[in-house]
Amino acid sequence: MHRLLVSLLLLLCPLAGSAMSLLAQEGQDRLLAPLSTVFAATDWPQGSVSIQLQATVHVSAHAPTDLGIGIWVSDFDGHWHQILHPQGLRPGRHQLSWRLDGHAALASEGHGAAWSSVAAAESSRGGIFFWSQHPSQQGVTVEALSAQAIPPVNTQGPGRLLQLSLPKAADGQWRISSGERTSISFVPEPFPSDPFDPDAFSGHVDFIHEDGSRQRINAFYYLPHQLIDEGDRERATPSADPHFALRFRPRQAGTYRVELSAHWAGQEPLSLRLPDLIVDGEAWDDYVRVDENDPRFFRIGSDFFWPIGLNIRSVNDQRGAERTASSLTPDRGSQSYDAYLRRLAAAGGTAAEIWMSSWNLALEWRGDWPEFRGLGRYSQARAQRLDRILDLAYELGIRINLVIRNHGQASERVDREWHHSPYNTDNGGVIAHAADFFSDSKALRYQDRYHRYLVARYADHPAILGWKLFSEVDLTAGRRDQVRSWHEHTSAVIAKLDGYGHPITTHWSGDYRNPDRVIVAQPGIHYICIDAYHGRRADGSGQNIAQLMWDSTMHPGPGRGLMQFGKPVLVTEYGGNWNAAPIPQLLAEHAAAPWAALVSGHAGMPMLWWFEWVDQNDLWNPYRALSSFLAGEDLRHPRGRAVRLQTDTHGSWAAAWVKPGHLLGYIQDSAWGFDGRLASDQQRHRITIGNAVEAGKLQLEWWDADRGILLSTDTISHPGGRLDLQTPAYRRHLAWKLTRVL
Repeated sequence: MHRLLVSLLLLLCPLAGSAMSLLAQEGQDRLLAPLSTVFAATDWPQGSVSIQLQATVHVSAHAPTDLGIGIWVSDFDGHWHQILHPQGLRPGRHQLSWRLDGHAALASEGHGAAWSSVAAAESSRGGIFFWSQHPSQQGVTVEALSAQAIPPVNTQGPGRLLQLSLPKAADGQWRISSGERTSISFVPEPFPSDPFDPDAFSGHVDFIHEDGSRQRINAFYYLPHQLIDEGDRERATPSADPHFALRFRPRQAGTYRVELSAHWAGQEPLSLRLPDLIVDGEAWDDYVRVDENDPRFFRIGSDFFWPIGLNIRSVNDQRGAERTASSLTPDRGSQSYDAYLRRLAAAGGTAAEIWMSSWNLALEWRGDWPEFRGLGRYSQARAQRLDRILDLAYELGIRINLVIRNHGQASERVDREWHHSPYNTDNGGVIAHAADFFSDSKALRYQDRYHRYLVARYADHPAILGWKLFSEVDLTAGRRDQVRSWHEHTSAVIAKLDGYGHPITTHWSGDYRNPDRVIVAQPGIHYICIDAYHGRRADGSGQNIAQLMWDSTMHPGPGRGLMQFGKPVLVTEYGGNWNAAPIPQLLAEHAAAPWAALVSGHAGMPMLWWFEWVDQNDLWNPYRALSSFLAGEDLRHPRGRAVRLQTDTHGSWAAAWVKPGHLLGYIQDSAWGFDGRLASDQQRHRITIGNAVEAGKLQLEWWDADRGILLSTDTISHPGGRLDLQTPAYRRHLAWKLTRVL
């Protein structure tokens, strides 16, 4: 039994969650003016869509005449809904009961999302509160307060769509330009209590072009959120009522017939013909593609695309801060990414990797963590952050290698997070062991639902470079054959759903030797992501980062160099070993690895792992240098190849990317590239381009590889045969271009 004494000037309704700051507990019997007093039911039935709340309250004879009572319900993040009992509480004993389901008339307080069956299912606590405008010393006794799940009322009639909305121009036509996003929204009636389950409800639109081609776009549940910058963090608050939405970005001009279909479980589909969509402009395709003519590289439209960027997997990295003496960046959500991406773009960056990890942008995790709702329910707050980050990235010309899962999510040993996974039966999931994530039929169905949601919400966005299924999948608990089958299944599911055709990849730890070549060769894996970590032996010996970049693509051993698969190769983690390296070595590798990757046939700049170190120390020169050097360049050609070059000393490393009539070259001081040691004096070297170079006029450009600045331009009249180049004086590294003049 709870006993409370009304002894305060209470706030009159409506009451926001912030006003409910006194939560009465067993044994607490005094009220503190001027706060409303809140009681919580201790047995709240989480996950129920229909709840009976019952209270027995005794009001003393001298209680305030305007004493009122209300009901409140909140989710785990404190988003509050409430309803006021229509009559005040008179003296005596009251037995009160309320049915709380999707049809209850609760009002939102402190946010903009209406009460719904989804809010009921996601509620985590609830109870009653009292208020009065008059101070009093009289008692009110809560004799009982309980909540229990009850069967939902079956009021389901024929399905219908309410608040159907689509944009129209001033002339009443639905008209946009090619490449422009258009959206449709609607509210299904009845509204599903699990809006993420396509078996309960699903909607899609077929856009049928006048040439007969068709693209199907699935609808997704959308609860808009406002992202509020609070200085040291970002708060996400629901800002509008929940509904379903579709996003479409046409690539062809012309007229589209638009057909909407909605499906409720156990009912015949509802089909609607919507107004035609008129698309103006030229044919548009601004998505990253694997080039059909030279599938070792990417293109955007017809333009060559060599991504330049780094791995910004989350806002901060504890290990990175410890190993590089960096400060841990406060997690301000999309605000932090706003700062990172703007500085990257200003330095010439065009790509970044971002993880959908539990501590960053995952939409699904255990339901007792902030902003998450458990297995099969997707965080709308984090989904809104990802929307904002993708919009910003595209505005800045940056493409995102989007990692759907990090290895810890399916690992019980390495960086293990399995004990927190929503798939784990200990957290209400469907499997007991991480290894079963890759094979259990129930787990696969939930993953298919998750991928369906991701594609529906984000696939139209050209900021996505590609879907990366896992980071370091070899560190998960998956068994080899099951992991292979999982990649075949998952890549096929995403490819079928994604009408925009984003490329798909996965990723392995260590270096180029670790990828499972069976998965690498699968047709559904369009590009290859690897690490390029390397350690030092006890005697200090080890591998130069330039040689590791070369071996990653060009190692001649059977099954070694990854260029043999004819797919783009991207290094998405490097920088010493997994535990970093001495700072001079990191500085050298950060500067040298991008150039070595370029002349070794990599599909993009290797992405350094230690992003806070780069950002906080303003180490953006490698990005500027590569961006400047590659302006107007195109590595694609069926006969393009990487070539190691001989020099007049064993103390240098040189290589070039060669295609007919054009060569991009790079040379470094090997000692500096190994550990950052600088030669005491500047040096000059002779580089042998070849022994049978065709006669003719050649243009030679020498470039400062640190600053991306053209140092000199010379014209060579080559008589034919052996061609040697004499470098200008340098201390660290140089780049050059050699072009045949016709």
